[in-house]
Amino acid sequence: MNLAYQMLGDIGAAEDTAQEAFLRLARVEIERLQDIRAWLTVVTGRLCLDHVRSARARLERVDTDDVIETAAPGADPADRITLDDEVRAALFEVLNRLSPGERVPPAICRR
Repeated sequence: MNLAYQMLGDIGAAEDTAQEAFLRLARVEIERLQDIRAWLTVVTGRLCLDHVRSARARLERVDTDDVIETAAPGADPADRITLDDEVRAALFEVLNRLSPGERVPPAICRR
């Protein structure tokens, strides 16, 4: 889930991708796999890349109206939540600017 969410930036799509990866794992002879976690990482990464590429081909864009606008930081403890939302929105914007290949963590590329 974490890998898919980092690559896709959408919890719903990440859940769908993780579920698809586990469905594919159920169809594989587990005894033939040396490292199930690595296999799931590679499959999830590839499914995410497929998802991102198909979205770009259809010219779909994430609705930026869903991003929470936050106020300037102050002394209120609730500002920590505001800061978290600002960081999340900034990281999501960076994620949207990356190419599909740049979204794959380096560990997947080395295998």
